[in-house]
Amino acid sequence: MPSNQKSPQEVLQEYWGYPNFREPQGAIIESVLSGRDTLALMPTGGGKSLCFQVPTLTRSGMTLVISPLIALMNDQVKNLNYRGIRAVALTSELDARQVDIALENCMSGAVPFLYLSPERLRTEIVRMRLPQMKITMIAVDEAHCISEWGYDFRPSYRLIREVRDALPNIPVLALTASATPEVVDDIQEQLDFKSPHVIRKSFGRPNLAYRVWPTRDKYGAVTALLKKHSGAGVIYVRNRRKTQEIASFLQRRGIPATYYHAGLDAMEKQSRQDSWTRNDTRVIVATNAFGMGIDKPDVRWVLHWEPADCIESYFQEAGRAGRDGNEAVSYVLYDQRDGQELHERYVERLVTEREVHRHYEALMNYLHLPIGSGADQSYDIDLKEFSKHYDFDLYGVYQTIDLLEKDGFWHLSDGYKERSFLRITVDHRSLYETRLKNSLVDRLIQLLLRSHPGITEEGSHIDENRMAARLGVSTAAIRKELEIGNKEQRWEYKGRPEADRLWMMIPRQDTRHLPWNRKALSELRKRKEERIGSMIDYLESQEGCRNQLLLSYFGEKETEPCGKCDLCLKSEDLDETVLLDYLKAATREWNDVMAEFPGMDEEISQWLRVQVESGMVRWEGPELVVLKTGSSN
Repeated sequence: MPSNQKSPQEVLQEYWGYPNFREPQGAIIESVLSGRDTLALMPTGGGKSLCFQVPTLTRSGMTLVISPLIALMNDQVKNLNYRGIRAVALTSELDARQVDIALENCMSGAVPFLYLSPERLRTEIVRMRLPQMKITMIAVDEAHCISEWGYDFRPSYRLIREVRDALPNIPVLALTASATPEVVDDIQEQLDFKSPHVIRKSFGRPNLAYRVWPTRDKYGAVTALLKKHSGAGVIYVRNRRKTQEIASFLQRRGIPATYYHAGLDAMEKQSRQDSWTRNDTRVIVATNAFGMGIDKPDVRWVLHWEPADCIESYFQEAGRAGRDGNEAVSYVLYDQRDGQELHERYVERLVTEREVHRHYEALMNYLHLPIGSGADQSYDIDLKEFSKHYDFDLYGVYQTIDLLEKDGFWHLSDGYKERSFLRITVDHRSLYETRLKNSLVDRLIQLLLRSHPGITEEGSHIDENRMAARLGVSTAAIRKELEIGNKEQRWEYKGRPEADRLWMMIPRQDTRHLPWNRKALSELRKRKEERIGSMIDYLESQEGCRNQLLLSYFGEKETEPCGKCDLCLKSEDLDETVLLDYLKAATREWNDVMAEFPGMDEEISQWLRVQVESGMVRWEGPELVVLKTGSSN
């Protein structure tokens, strides 16, 4: 436990080894230590976490950190513990006993950092214990999630205001790396700031080049980019199937690549992420499930196979490149059909008012709830099966769930994100006797003991799917044996939910008079259209500077051209001598030329047309450019 009453500079040097703060960390820390509500706007990789970690360690007391993702919380807790600083995170990986112990430690003053998700603020145990802790600051990470105008609104963030009521006179530090001027104002209003107070650092990243590559040959473009740019990178795609297809394509070409999406089990995700972090794997092809909490500063490039659905998402994902301050690049591969697909996917598939009512009626019937019942109860439900049963569009069902959650009907927790827990409780002799019962139980116990060293003491999180694969049996067979062992008290086993969990906040309503905010649907459609329109405008811009366009979107108007995006490079004159030397050095494919000279596709096309006609250059095959010996007339 660190000693109290140290200066921020002393804490920074003692625990992190840095001689000085980066701008504007010092001003933010000074603000929160003075007890002032503060909104900190800093770019990805700007060191936001230090802005609440350092001031906490200068005095007695604890900081409550509200964060949206388990990976984000676990990463920060791990880093703090590594530095000898106690911190705990209340995640779904903990069982009830572990949660109780963690909260008791916080109440005793032994832990300076308590991390939890906003959904945890609904639980009675947290509501009861928080006022008994010596909390000196509330840190709200990814604060844009509290705003309906933000791109990633989470209704549970609104519970933070209730915590402020229960903990009066405790300052809030809100942090985000992506907020428009409208969202900046809304964050402060929703968090009940005593007075507006924003400290910002430009979202600009001088070391990062933003480039849009118009192409229909995306596989060829990726191949060329990997020749051009060294180091590790991320390829973002919109669906799970595509992650596997692109990773396989790269592997066949000898490039160390893997894929990552929400459907992988926790251990497999961690294994793939660790391999990429160590640079054993060069490329990770991922959905947007991959990103927050990734602590890898030397990502040299990020590529979007298709455009993101809004500039905020794109900006955050692109910003994962070059966090070490060295040169990095972000590409978007763009075909005009991508813009049409964005509109179809995110606007045309929005639910209608009639569909919201149909989904609600069907869901209540599916759960067998009469009108007036169900309040304060939770129900496990597989929304995929539910949607299939009623022939509903799953995307539309999730929209209905989200719309009515904002109106306080219910709260949906993602059961598939939780993990199973097991602790062996019998002695070694009893365990040996259990192993003699049958071959599967014997192999199962051996695997548990071998893979989880602490399973007979503290217990351990387990993955039934992975165990089943290792033992060559079905997951159902593994679960059955674990349930039997739990019933016979050989071990404590808490299996993860196989479905989502719906917590009903109010009883079932009469569908004919459903009390929900119908205007929210039209407002949602308007916001979706505006965000997609802004994204398409950015991608199809033919003049200006990509960096300026992005910063202008976030309210930064007086900025200089970056000089390295495709639009800035396009505005320069084509150096024909440099291009000619490049073509002489080796045979080149068209995509190689485009990777080497971004933004010059039109100028190079015209130049090549003249050279081909004059006999200086000829095409061998559909894409290969070869320089002919001799001189031009």
